Amino acid sequence: MNSLSEKSNEDLLKKHRYLIIIWYIGTNYHGSQRQPGKRTVEDSLICALKQTNYITDSESSQFQAGMRTDKGVHAREAAYCFSSKKSLIPRLIDAYLPNDIGIVKYAEVPLGFHPRWSCLQKEYHYYLPLSQSEILNLNFEKIRSGLQKIKGTHDFRHFSKTDRSKPNQFTKLTMISCSVEKVDSGIIFKFQSQAFLWQQIRRTVHFLIKLGNSQRNLDDLDELLKISSKSEKVKKIHREKPYPASGLVLWKVIFPSEIKFTPYSNALIQKIGYFQKNYLIQQQNIHWFQFFGNLLLDKSKNR
Repeated sequence: MNSLSEKSNEDLLKKHRYLIIIWYIGTNYHGSQRQPGKRTVEDSLICALKQTNYITDSESSQFQAGMRTDKGVHAREAAYCFSSKKSLIPRLIDAYLPNDIGIVKYAEVPLGFHPRWSCLQKEYHYYLPLSQSEILNLNFEKIRSGLQKIKGTHDFRHFSKTDRSKPNQFTKLTMISCSVEKVDSGIIFKFQSQAFLWQQIRRTVHFLIKLGNSQRNLDDLDELLKISSKSEKVKKIHREKPYPASGLVLWKVIFPSEIKFTPYSNALIQKIGYFQKNYLIQQQNIHWFQFFGNLLLDKSKNR
């Protein structure tokens, strides 16, 4: 009897590691990554995990993020990991999250699992609201030619913001796929890669729009993607400024097929109300607020 009791206690003390995928509207956050004195997505998630006694602190629970997004950027899927002695009940955590953050799905993973290094691909979408006349004035043949050039392995440093804290940052990446499509109220750019650089997508979209307006050309793109040797004198190359963060959403994260996710569909009614009241916060956010609002409404119907 004692041995059974001891075995039961051992099981209770055994740590589990969870990978959770969350969505969030980034409008009211200073980015996803924790920053002293600022409201961030990570801080809100960690706070909810503490309040529900899943973790006591981020260090002992090995809380880790699979990626980071800038201030104002949204996510349909963003990955986080933590270890806990409790079995995961997502509705408990979701109840303590703000109205603009929610759980999409979750999985139990090995104790050494890191969401950043284990993520195979990420997909970002950039929504640019445009009038029909603005769309008609764009040369989509040129834009698609530019996207075709961007696809593949290149040095994308001229499409990113320099991170002075990382002087030896690796900037040669592979763009797996990229495309553009027209929607009723604008256009959406889609990019898929294993990794992205700081502001890479927002600067790339700005360049592509200038390409479609004949303000830039494909020779400019070749120059921006050119990898200079160390012996070559590097001339100053004009880089486009980033488009607003509010149009960008981390759309999808792809993990190895052996990770079996459980979808979380028990959306809370008060979160639906949040979206219904905030559709008109910013013009560039309307598309994403509607998407997330409809997503939650659909889930509530299937409860």
